[in-house]
Amino acid sequence: MISSSAPVRQGPLRGSLAAMIGEGLSLPTGLVTIAILTRVLGPVGYGRFSVAATLVVTLEWLLVAIFARVTVKFVAEADDWQPVAATSFRAYAFSGTALGATLWLLADWIADLLGDPLMSGLLRLFALEIPIFAAAAASRNVLVGLASYWEQALVAASRWLGRMTLIALFVYIGWSVTGAILGSIGGALIAWLLGQAFVGRASWGRADFPYRQLLGLAVPAFLLMLSVRLFDRVGLLMLKALGDSDVEVGYYGATQNLAMIAGIVAMTTTPILISTLTAAHRNGDTARAREAASNSIRAALGVLPFAAIVAGSSEEVVGLLFGETFIEAAPLAAWMMLVAETLIVISVATALLIARGRLWRTVWLTAPLLPVSILAHALLIPKYGAAGAAGVTAVTGALAAAACVLTAIMVWGLRLPVGTLFRSLILTVVAYMAASAWPAPGLLLFLEGAVLSLLVLAGYVLSGELSRNELARIRAMLVAEWRRVRSSQG
Repeated sequence: MISSSAPVRQGPLRGSLAAMIGEGLSLPTGLVTIAILTRVLGPVGYGRFSVAATLVVTLEWLLVAIFARVTVKFVAEADDWQPVAATSFRAYAFSGTALGATLWLLADWIADLLGDPLMSGLLRLFALEIPIFAAAAASRNVLVGLASYWEQALVAASRWLGRMTLIALFVYIGWSVTGAILGSIGGALIAWLLGQAFVGRASWGRADFPYRQLLGLAVPAFLLMLSVRLFDRVGLLMLKALGDSDVEVGYYGATQNLAMIAGIVAMTTTPILISTLTAAHRNGDTARAREAASNSIRAALGVLPFAAIVAGSSEEVVGLLFGETFIEAAPLAAWMMLVAETLIVISVATALLIARGRLWRTVWLTAPLLPVSILAHALLIPKYGAAGAAGVTAVTGALAAAACVLTAIMVWGLRLPVGTLFRSLILTVVAYMAASAWPAPGLLLFLEGAVLSLLVLAGYVLSGELSRNELARIRAMLVAEWRRVRSSQG
């Protein structure tokens, strides 16, 4: 159980490092899970699992969109955090139970809409995960608000490792898609139990923090995230409903998970940014808050060349991860790397807006994106199939990212990072061309990725994007954190 004393905040870099160690496990464990499921279930079976998982993850994401960032903000601001934790836990629990029950009741109707009668039972089973996920999310966001970053990282790590292990076990003993769903539920349950152990009795204490205050910021946050984040989920569902090939659905679902993993990592690190910026404003440290906000936007744009490395190697990536039966999905994987980058940029920009409590302007600006995306999918999927869905998703994401970043820059009074954007675009083109020209089958792909990533980092240093002071600060932070972890183990 964590201490009731005020947290000692150590900045977004250190918090993000802890989050990346924990939530970063979503990348290797997610890739291993995908590799197992695509090989055991095949395109059709994996497509069915992907559709069910997308529906459930979307509902779980709605809970995150409503409560996660505002919970972090109010916990970070509070002199007494326990009433905020209790109110947040109840809000999560009630909403998660309601969403799970709704999916259970609508399972037959959704299965008929998708033209797949087998989907009904899978959705009812998967619905059990939603309230469990909600309870775990409440604990994790309280931990982030308290700057208990390593505890939050342990909760995240427990979920991903437990999920991978249980899915692999249940699928290999022959439980097929049902086993994959049970493994996912088991991972959420492990995370909830560990998170509850860290937060302790605060979840069950007095809920004196007013729900009205929580919802006052949660409503615009939810509407904003609804506009700018559902674009990456609606494509698979519309492809299932409007497409004429279950195999294409499997291809799209597999490559979409590459982008979703990046989105999961971004959604984990951005609450830490909210916590840090909120605390800095509360303490009157405006200069530190603006510097952190500016560096966060630069970092989000700086990821683009690394996404280009994967896009340029999409055929090798698909062959290694999903097997030769999925090789035709390689062009979709390239599109999805652009989607992954937009997810990161959107998460950072919305975190900056939430930290300042300035959301309604962006809500109105981005509101047309979702209906436009749905209309574009309806027009292009019947003609172009999965390729049309991927193109619409990528373009919509780029528009949403641009709108959010420009609004965040105006709200915070920052300069547009033109230099960072220019350097990132140049390195992106070079990285994509190099990855495309370098054939790296099998495990040689990891060597290619490592070499090109180091070259991208060198390009940023040589071009002046990373100053000597910034490099020294990052090096000192990593060394200090390594020593801290070693001393705690000793």
